Amino acid sequence: MTGFGYNVNGFGVVEPSVPYILEWRLIGGGGSTNNWFYASGGGAAGAFVNYTITEPAAGVVYSAYVGAGGAARSSGSDSTGVSGSITFLQDAGGSTLATAPGGSYSSTEYYSTGNPPQAASSSVSGGAGVGPAGGTTGVPNPGNQHTNGYYGGDSSPPNGSISTGENGGGGAGHGGDGGDAGNTANSAGAGGAGVAWHDGVTRGGGGGGCQIIRAYNTVSGVAAGGGGGGGAGGGADYNNSTNAGNGTANTGGGAGGGGRANVSPVALGGAGGSGVVVVRYQGAQRGTGGTITSSGGYTYHTFTSSGNFTTA
Repeated sequence: MTGFGYNVNGFGVVEPSVPYILEWRLIGGGGSTNNWFYASGGGAAGAFVNYTITEPAAGVVYSAYVGAGGAARSSGSDSTGVSGSITFLQDAGGSTLATAPGGSYSSTEYYSTGNPPQAASSSVSGGAGVGPAGGTTGVPNPGNQHTNGYYGGDSSPPNGSISTGENGGGGAGHGGDGGDAGNTANSAGAGGAGVAWHDGVTRGGGGGGCQIIRAYNTVSGVAAGGGGGGGAGGGADYNNSTNAGNGTANTGGGAGGGGRANVSPVALGGAGGSGVVVVRYQGAQRGTGGTITSSGGYTYHTFTSSGNFTTA
């Protein structure tokens, strides 16, 4: 029996009742990257959104739809990256309650190697878009989805991380903008960091930028993807190449940047990581659906593919 915020069991012991509050975390699919003649930037992580439902009735069904990551560009020819798909939550009547957009694909064509690098005359929207010659560190909007910054892999021109002819900027992550590319060899921008949610899992890392060395030098490393599922950037010189890494599945991680299209060797861009939906509530299990775990006094349901959560 429950009354006045307490549970009364059959032995007459009075215990505090546990509120039934569903805390949702939705992450969209990460963006993939271009294959340009020059270095491409990293893809942005899929956006995230939090949503709360208080004291739902028993037997209510909520449908979680998990967005796919942007597909990799498998061809060595010039090609444009793909944004990740949205992740969203619906009630039993089909009304959408919360939406997490997919991450933007990367964008760079050609950027001069001046100091500082100058933006190209044209580009497409992307996780590592055009950066102005001057500017400041990006300031995240509410929700920390990084759409207002100047440097570091934000969602659309004229914002984004700087890329040069030889190096791509990093894609934005949940916890930070991607890094700007430098003018020297092996100095592509790293992907922006992800962040950990209540379940302790870090997700939402941005992809690292590609680096193209137009000399007979060996690529001595690649730009790291952001912690939380961002793919490492690719790299190529006249002798060898390293393909970019994919965003990690179910993190919304952005793909690493590719480049040197139509020239051998090619550094192929990666695919974005798929999204995820996680819901938690306090106390023992009171619902079904997804992969169910318990930690710190909470029950978690994790959806790595689309499915239904039913309250109890």
